[in-house]
Amino acid sequence: MRLLICQTPRLMYVQAVELLNRETAGWDCQMALFPEFALEHPPQCTEQGQDYAAPAHRRLDLGGGELSFNNVGLLAMANFAKRRGIYIVLGSVEERSLDSRAYDTCLVLNPQGEIALKYRKMSPVGNKHAGTEPGLFETEEGLVGVLMGAEVEEEVRWAPLLARQPCLVLNPTRAPMQMDPVLARCHPELQVVAWHRNFVDIQRAVESRTRHAGVAFARADAPLQAGGAGTSMLVEPHRSVPTSSWNAAFLAVDTTLPGELRSH
Repeated sequence: MRLLICQTPRLMYVQAVELLNRETAGWDCQMALFPEFALEHPPQCTEQGQDYAAPAHRRLDLGGGELSFNNVGLLAMANFAKRRGIYIVLGSVEERSLDSRAYDTCLVLNPQGEIALKYRKMSPVGNKHAGTEPGLFETEEGLVGVLMGAEVEEEVRWAPLLARQPCLVLNPTRAPMQMDPVLARCHPELQVVAWHRNFVDIQRAVESRTRHAGVAFARADAPLQAGGAGTSMLVEPHRSVPTSSWNAAFLAVDTTLPGELRSH
């Protein structure tokens, strides 16, 4: 599967569409993956928690009408997904239900411009509520799983995904680097060491859980100066491909399907 990993700060939906248009042009991209909290939510395009009177064919069944294509940001992204014929994985958006419950929700738009998945984070932080169903959606290449943020470190979150034998597991995240900011400013070389160590730690954690599964793993993190650690990467049984920068960047990769791994 040809995958574009977007290591981007929070974007307005117009910026996100412009970047996708630029970065997916000229090659057969099949999926674009954004980090957690990928889009800004200005009041004119959220309308969260309201009861819409939109016709049924324009509504998204997201548990009470909290998010719909009345949200111009989602509509613009869905239209682009349909026009380009790709999957777009919005790392997470804030979903607020009509009963005022808040969720961190990963939305996946399919090449028809429809919702392929709404995955509510099962291990939320702060005052967010937890989802109850694992994140899985079908593609032409096979089943794809989603783990948000630090869920990648939890064995209990991997088990239901691997039981379904996905070809790919996606990890949208926004994981700030755990380092004293004063020390980082005084000794920038230590920050580089810590950045490299993060890649190794993620790779080992993924390999320990997928050793017998033969599944590809793709992670989209936010840039270092935008609330993340710049640790976007691809991990497969035979290779690891980290991003080349902790700043805003795009990583275009071809994932290896389980059948191709076995054939080699």
